[in-house]
Amino acid sequence: MTSSMMPVTQAEVEARWEGRGVPELDSPTDECGFDMREYVGLEDVLEVNALLQAYVEWWQALGAFIQVCAVCLQW
Repeated sequence: MTSSMMPVTQAEVEARWEGRGVPELDSPTDECGFDMREYVGLEDVLEVNALLQAYVEWWQALGAFIQVCAVCLQW
């Protein structure tokens, strides 16, 4: 199963944080001038990455995710 919400190794998190191998992070800010690193630290990203591990088994049980939003529905 491939998911963008799967945990990765600490080395991968650190490499992405430093911009190695991720062109979008090569410069301190993106096109909009937003730099996530101004708001969170590497330790925050590592914590979230570790917390994702608890969900891996759940994802394997799901075949699809469907979100229903009452605001989006037309009556």
